[in-house]
Amino acid sequence: MAHHDLIIKNADICTMDANMTRIQHGYVVVDGETITSVNEGSVPAGVEADTVIDAEGQVLFPGFIDTHTHIFQSFLKGLGADHRLIEWLNRSALPYGKYMTPYQHRLAAQLTCMEAIKSGCTTLCEFFYTDQDPELADGCIAGMEDTGIRSVFIRTFQDCGEDYGMPACFIQPADKAMEEVSRLRHDYADRSDMLSIWTGPDVTWSTTKEGYRTMLDYCKSENVRYAMHIDETEVDDDMCQKHYGQDIVPMLDDMGFLTDHMLGVHCVNLTPDEINGSPITVSPSATIRSPTCTWGLVRRRSAKHWMRE
Repeated sequence: MAHHDLIIKNADICTMDANMTRIQHGYVVVDGETITSVNEGSVPAGVEADTVIDAEGQVLFPGFIDTHTHIFQSFLKGLGADHRLIEWLNRSALPYGKYMTPYQHRLAAQLTCMEAIKSGCTTLCEFFYTDQDPELADGCIAGMEDTGIRSVFIRTFQDCGEDYGMPACFIQPADKAMEEVSRLRHDYADRSDMLSIWTGPDVTWSTTKEGYRTMLDYCKSENVRYAMHIDETEVDDDMCQKHYGQDIVPMLDDMGFLTDHMLGVHCVNLTPDEINGSPITVSPSATIRSPTCTWGLVRRRSAKHWMRE
């Protein structure tokens, strides 16, 4: 008699394998943290488990991956929804972010992750930018770990941007920011694939060329992945043209920034010539609500294999 930890039976199974195999009536066997078999048909006699879930009439599939979120903004739902992006940031998100405490970050993370789990997400990627106090990051990570979700924590940085509304308390030299990334990677090094620490520039208008280079050198030397908001609005290119005489994508390309270790976020104002081999993720609900964003120029690329790195 075979005995297992968990059996899910009578399920319509979408395996999401390379062939997109669908098993319309089957069962899945789990032992510990490992799926040991996926089978067609009914559970054979003599195969038992501590827990058996009858999924008759339900679909079973691998967990979704939320590739981009800002956890503390879960407290701001609906606030300033009729504003353009920069106006919304300066009137809603950034002012509130200045006053977040570690405990509030933990609560926000619990709320966000529980909502994600309820919607079928088993991995969540947090793009964290309230950097005025190192303990804020720890509070956010604690809340994510409270829920048991697999997490990617992107500790971003801003080394300029007050003229665009970035709070002064968020701003720090890129080398200091990388020291904090190293601290997080050290402190949470024992989490295996349940927690990964990345970094990245927050937005174009809060990053200097020196900041990009400092971060890129760090990521290459330490094999750290990075993400960045890019071409979410016309401000990205306007700022870069004003200060550097180039649009953002050509500038980053010249710097060697557009690698397979980068995850570009939003990217809704890319031109066809600017789409390259770097993975990107879009946020449809945020983009649809933003009156400054456009659709039609994005070639979506899968980022699912990144979340386990």
